[in-house]
Amino acid sequence: MIFEWKIWIEILMIKGGYLGKFLEIDLSSKNVKKHYIQKDFARMFIGGRGFAAKLLWDLTTAETRPFSPENVLIVAAGPLTGTPVPGSGKTCFAAISPGTGIYGDSNIGAHFGASLKQAGFDMLVLKGQASEPTNIVITDEEILFKDARPYWGLGAIESENQIRKDLGDVTYQIATIGPAGENRVVFASIQSEHRLAGRTGMGAIMGYKKLKSIAIRGSRSIPIADPKNMFKTFQVASNYLTTHPIADGFQKLGTFGLTEGVNEKGILPVRNFQEGYTEKIEVYSESFYLEKYSRQKSQSCLYCPAACEGVLRKDLQNRVRPQYESVVMLGPNLGIFDVDNVIETNHYCNEYGLDTISAGNIIGFLMELADRKLLKSFNGEQITISWGDGDKVLELLKKIAHRQGSGAFLADGIRGVLAKYPAFERYSLHCKGLEQSGYDTRALPGMTLAYATADIGAHHNRAWVAYQELSRPHDAKELADLVIFHQHIRPLMDCLGACRFPWIEFGIDTKLYGDFYTHCTGIQASIDGLLFASERIYNITRAINVRKGISRKDDQPPTRNFTDPIPKGPHKGKLLKKEEFNKLLDTYYKARGWDANGIPTAATLHKFGLEDIARSLQLR
Repeated sequence: MIFEWKIWIEILMIKGGYLGKFLEIDLSSKNVKKHYIQKDFARMFIGGRGFAAKLLWDLTTAETRPFSPENVLIVAAGPLTGTPVPGSGKTCFAAISPGTGIYGDSNIGAHFGASLKQAGFDMLVLKGQASEPTNIVITDEEILFKDARPYWGLGAIESENQIRKDLGDVTYQIATIGPAGENRVVFASIQSEHRLAGRTGMGAIMGYKKLKSIAIRGSRSIPIADPKNMFKTFQVASNYLTTHPIADGFQKLGTFGLTEGVNEKGILPVRNFQEGYTEKIEVYSESFYLEKYSRQKSQSCLYCPAACEGVLRKDLQNRVRPQYESVVMLGPNLGIFDVDNVIETNHYCNEYGLDTISAGNIIGFLMELADRKLLKSFNGEQITISWGDGDKVLELLKKIAHRQGSGAFLADGIRGVLAKYPAFERYSLHCKGLEQSGYDTRALPGMTLAYATADIGAHHNRAWVAYQELSRPHDAKELADLVIFHQHIRPLMDCLGACRFPWIEFGIDTKLYGDFYTHCTGIQASIDGLLFASERIYNITRAINVRKGISRKDDQPPTRNFTDPIPKGPHKGKLLKKEEFNKLLDTYYKARGWDANGIPTAATLHKFGLEDIARSLQLR
């Protein structure tokens, strides 16, 4: 158990990082309970995604449906959230995903998580369903439920601005949904300060619960066990990042600047992942972008010198610079080579509350079906969209967000579409029902493995090994180990409450995170110890999915990886062989301590102190 009042004395032994409390909020009854967190629970599951995963195992069952009062939405900060660590603004949102039906989570940056901790809490557990649209307002330890009907129907950005204005205090940090969340589009996002918890449909869970927003303001200081050494370590990290050769370019371009390089590598999604490479990349080049959008203002998340977010020039007010995934999924993947259009579609995805990756993926899927004349109408509406038709994309986004006409066809995500039209599977790009993010992996068996075995579905944030894989030949064991390492280090950042960019983009020494954790919490830890805990958490999310019926049959890449050779670019003619992939999957399972069907063994779960999960899954 993690919530026993008697153990408050024990949690105080952790000197910093954790506040030691969380709120259980029942939206049906408007009941609020405060709970305390045991020290051993904090040690074992770290925070953020780790806390969320364990609670989802404990509080849901195999029968829990995403859109049901029994599904809980966990909002969890990490021990480093809000502390002097580069990019320490991260907060995890987690639930059983409406898009996949299995474990789902998504992270958001900015300042929301820090505010949660300053109000005195590490986590919120949201249960039930409100009877009317509701806003939750947390001011230190005071929790109020407010009528959200005046904001229902407003965009996510618009409603955040209006709610803050009506609260009369600019210091409130607010997470909101747009019409897509209200209408339960299964890839709806949650927005705060133009940052998005985009993947796995957490915005739809808020919409189901009739929760328009969560506003938080706190006045507490976040405790740090060893402030002197904490700030010393921060200075080392900050100096490294600000003097790094890519620092200036990262501030000017963010991850937009990756687009050209990914195309050169031949792994760019073009026209629903059919091509892998385009000759028209110039409009997405660094020089073209900087010449056209020279007037922009960088903005950063908490304690982050990288400042990868950018607000564009005056005549594009309220338009943020799209990041790589948004650029490629709403651009080349749709046959669109017009940056102005991508900026607009990105903006409206953010305002409607739509995940740009899933939106671009599923619209590309529809474009290919239309191009092949496989689907001519839906819901009585003719489907006339074609490659490069940016205006139609803008129209379709609105229809998806409001579940209107042909947009209703796509609002249930790729899994919903294929349930109605299973013959279209070979044109879909997904794993476990989550639409694939922006890398063509037909020439990359390791990256294919990363997508196929990711606990939330085909998302690169669990393991991005593409460039390392391309750097030299790897055998199956090396690839499996590389993917597994990434599946521990990247999600570890989501547990700690820190951005992964300082490591994945700038190459900062990962040992610093063991130092940060030790100085912050007073708990002696190394990066190896934290990675062991992250592996424990990966086994919990796997167990949640196994309980939902996930096994080897689901750890498979899109059909296109096996059937359609790459038609152009540096990997022209390449194709992944099914036999090769299955051997790689066997190697991966063995390295993880899972059986041939992808089920964690009892011995593996016991190694991580998860005997209760082994018993529940009836493993021996």
